[in-house]
Amino acid sequence: MRMKMGLYIGFFVIFTIVFTQIAFPVSIKVTDIRVSPAENEEHVNVFKDLQGKAGQIRNDSNYNFLNKYTVLEDIRDYHFAEYLMEVESTSLIPLELQYARIEAGEKYKDRILVQKNDSIGEKVSTSGAEAKKLQLLINTSEMAESDIQAMMKDIEVHIGWKSMFGWERENKAYLTKVY
Repeated sequence: MRMKMGLYIGFFVIFTIVFTQIAFPVSIKVTDIRVSPAENEEHVNVFKDLQGKAGQIRNDSNYNFLNKYTVLEDIRDYHFAEYLMEVESTSLIPLELQYARIEAGEKYKDRILVQKNDSIGEKVSTSGAEAKKLQLLINTSEMAESDIQAMMKDIEVHIGWKSMFGWERENKAYLTKVY
């Protein structure tokens, strides 16, 4: 009887470990959303750089132009949104983050213009939560502050990653703090 009980407990422990490694190896939480006008000192040069690239072929690996026919005009019509995320791995083997994908409702879909890609693609270890940033350029022309807040709540961030078996999977980042 003792041996049978030991086998049941051992099976349960092994099943739990294997199941968590396959089903839930990564946790992604949006801890903060910062929205600032593009005309701030820190963003003016970035906006001008994007404005210059908007007319060129968009093959820059640092920026993903989500709206291909974007013409960036008056700097006062744009805001930068920065999503600060905590990515935590429970996997025994470090996970490799592949991409960040943005989803927004139909109302705001065309307002998200550019996504900066540089801080997502890295390995995440099991030593603790790692901070990641996702930056977006958003067209906020003719929008009130309440509309901008509603848009920030509507945007979903999905992080794609490669598991230890080579499978590509995707997790939705959960909002822990609302803008």
